[in-house]
Amino acid sequence: MNKRFMFLCLAVCLGAGFLAGAFGVLFGLERLCPDCIEPLGISRVTRLVIDGNADKLTLEVEGHTTQTTNLIEAQQSDSTVVFSVSNDGDVGAAGTLSVTGGITFAGSISVVNVDASGYVSATTNITAATLAATGLTSGRVPFATTGGQLTDDGDLTFATDTLTVTNIGAYTATGAINFDSQNMTNADIDSGTVDGTVIGGASAAAGTFTTLDASGLAEFDGGFTVDDTAFTVADTTGNTVISGTLTVSDTSDFNGVLDMSNNAISNIGAAGTDFSATGGLTLADALTISSGGANVTGSIDGSADVDVGTWLNLSVQPALAITAGTTITPTGTYQVITSTAWYTTSAATAIADGGEVGDLLALQNGNAADNITVDGAGANVECSSDVVLAAKWVLWLLWDGTDWRCFYDND
Repeated sequence: MNKRFMFLCLAVCLGAGFLAGAFGVLFGLERLCPDCIEPLGISRVTRLVIDGNADKLTLEVEGHTTQTTNLIEAQQSDSTVVFSVSNDGDVGAAGTLSVTGGITFAGSISVVNVDASGYVSATTNITAATLAATGLTSGRVPFATTGGQLTDDGDLTFATDTLTVTNIGAYTATGAINFDSQNMTNADIDSGTVDGTVIGGASAAAGTFTTLDASGLAEFDGGFTVDDTAFTVADTTGNTVISGTLTVSDTSDFNGVLDMSNNAISNIGAAGTDFSATGGLTLADALTISSGGANVTGSIDGSADVDVGTWLNLSVQPALAITAGTTITPTGTYQVITSTAWYTTSAATAIADGGEVGDLLALQNGNAADNITVDGAGANVECSSDVVLAAKWVLWLLWDGTDWRCFYDND
């Protein structure tokens, strides 16, 4: 290109009204004739000021149709790029980007630091190695509030490896939770199972169960109370096995068989109390009473001998008053009868029937002087004749199921 053509281009620019000072000439010249600048020997502009005078586009940078390099670059004196705009619109900054208002990018922004006193908004992802929000408090876990703004709260914190939350709403755990032996208070467990753990290991409290199923040892240190009418052991034998001591402080009723497996029952009750068997006491072997006595208000049924080592003591029953024609109704084996004169019992039934075969009756005349005659040939008394009991004399009889049989009479 010759210099004439160059000056012609310059004149056209001036004539077209693009003169805006020396820098404006260069800018307009570059727009109309990009190849005209280098021949002038101009490669650097020390300062460029663009002062718009109307509501129009002030600066427009248009890339080439095959543009691949940056459209705009800001370089240090050593050609280090500190700011750039690529042909695709990507903005790069090597230092800190300080914005007092908002920044909106449709594409991506790659910077080392972003310092914003307002909001940073992006339609795609914001990726950063470190993101600091000065409005947040150290140690708190941030969360999104209105409009997606990040905020925090003192009730949600994290330190080292511990997340602390004041309240947790309903949630479903998909894995195991280790409470690390910490207390769980005011819990309302309505379903599920509790396996392989001790309940009440350090401090026990009350528990209500519909069914208590123990496959191993069940210990009741504070007592055991059954409120229902029955206590059932549901195993293959139905047996209740007590390997230690069974202490009964009150009445115990056994509706079935109490099998002691030939072991002793000792120390029954406190001193002076009784062993009560209102339904009868049946022994397959001997009953040995080493000291004291055995007071039986009912019957003693023995399939073998009843051996008394010292004395067989019969309790004296309350005296029965006899009049003429009276039927004697004994209340026990040793029965005292009295009268105000010499009277004879009923000739039809002198003595009321016995209760069981083998009942033994000792009738004693308790009078000081008057005799009493017991009819010995009545309906149910079979003696050789009538028996006259002198004062203090005793008549012994045995009930055979039909009659009272006299077998001895003497004082």
